[in-house]
Amino acid sequence: MSNKIEKWLEPTLNIISETSSLQSCKAVGIPFVEDRDIVISKEKNQFNFSFLSPLVEHQVINQARTSNLDQFNIITANKSYTIPKGSLITSYRDFFDEKQGFGCVISSQWLHTEGFNIRESYYFRYVVPIGEHTINFRDYALYTYDCYFKGRKGWYSDLIKIFLNEAEYHFWGFKEGNDSYLIVDSLVPCMLEAIDKIALSIFVSHGFLCSSIYLNEAYIIYSKETDFQSPEGVYYKALRDSIKGQYTIFTTNAYSVLVSIGKNKDSIHGESEAIKKIEEEEWVDKLKFLKEETFSKLVNIIHNNDSVLRAAMTIVEASKFAIDTQLAMYCVAFETLSKQIMKIHQIKPPSVIDRDIWKNQIRPLFLNTVENIKKDKQIELSEDQFVLLDKKINSFNNPTNKDTLKLPFEKLGYNLSEEELICIDYRNLSLHGTLPINKGEDEIDKLFYVNLMMHKLCSILILKLVEFEGYIINNVKLHEKNINRTIEEEGFLKI
Repeated sequence: MSNKIEKWLEPTLNIISETSSLQSCKAVGIPFVEDRDIVISKEKNQFNFSFLSPLVEHQVINQARTSNLDQFNIITANKSYTIPKGSLITSYRDFFDEKQGFGCVISSQWLHTEGFNIRESYYFRYVVPIGEHTINFRDYALYTYDCYFKGRKGWYSDLIKIFLNEAEYHFWGFKEGNDSYLIVDSLVPCMLEAIDKIALSIFVSHGFLCSSIYLNEAYIIYSKETDFQSPEGVYYKALRDSIKGQYTIFTTNAYSVLVSIGKNKDSIHGESEAIKKIEEEEWVDKLKFLKEETFSKLVNIIHNNDSVLRAAMTIVEASKFAIDTQLAMYCVAFETLSKQIMKIHQIKPPSVIDRDIWKNQIRPLFLNTVENIKKDKQIELSEDQFVLLDKKINSFNNPTNKDTLKLPFEKLGYNLSEEELICIDYRNLSLHGTLPINKGEDEIDKLFYVNLMMHKLCSILILKLVEFEGYIINNVKLHEKNINRTIEEEGFLKI
């Protein structure tokens, strides 16, 4: 049996081209649309269905504008498609012309080939167009595959195998002319809901590493066979906007980081010195491809834990926002990841005082004091105040927030530096509206610095959670000129 990977792409691209270029149709299923000549246009990630309707339909359509429309079908020259329940009348205007009537536009972010059964399992090919963006999988352990397209066979080397909950999926890319696509193939049958979550987990995992999560829209090709030579049809849906972050965390391209750092130096020889450093210190050999099992573990943890998925998306998205908002978002992601890691590894924060000593010897003394206060008629406290005292007493033996947030790093085998510990303290202070600014420091520079540190700490938590070992980009060093600090570290950090 051959282990060669083959991809039949032409039928997939034909379906995408046919679907995205629909021009006219008739509709069945909504009375006021039936028998109308409908013009179809695609705008960003939605389909618009424009038609003229006689004035006698005015009241019916006017009422329909206030709610989602029921499911209906459209019939084109070649095929029939279903528009699921949820489309909207997005444009409507009166014409005082008995012949023309009035114009109307129905918009939908979903469309699928008629006959698709949402409760049935298929082999899915999840295709996300990414325009002219470059597909770059060079940082990963890759497989080669033969691709059959336009009557010819091509050889490509940008496919990643992913094993998710013991099932195999392929993550790969393809470029035709100016159009690029990221693709997820299921090698086992599943339902639409399942492939939606699987594909999102893969795109987020990839985007977390390269700082670009490509989404926007998906053409989901479904088939009864794994080779997709004769697909059954397509399910089109709009996705949330793609996310483009500023800080990449992983690369095997030593020159992209170390030469950039060299160029930022005041020395005119910075670039040549950086190139010499790369060669002498053998950085090209030090930076290893991301292992197949590591990427699979990343996809698994993101797929099986919604909190980690949201945190990974937040880490990428945060850098798009104002510098003070970034810090708040990183802090939320950091707290979320810390709690989830403690839950996954069943980490219990140590108490300040031995639990038995606290419970049997110290806590009773505090409670007795409260009882004496209650009996003292000269001290007047409300019931709510006594409840608050009880809560305070019960919290006395809780560890500090800083000590608790250190535990995930200790469990995952990462030793925090003194500066990283300080930044964890800054996290707590910033959530209460303060950030210490030392003499000679600029507030914006300090915020930028703490943001970069929090991005690094969040990224380390995710990477160590999936047992990553290797080098990550030291964005604090990469941006040292922008934060007006001298960072005595390398451009890559080993974790």
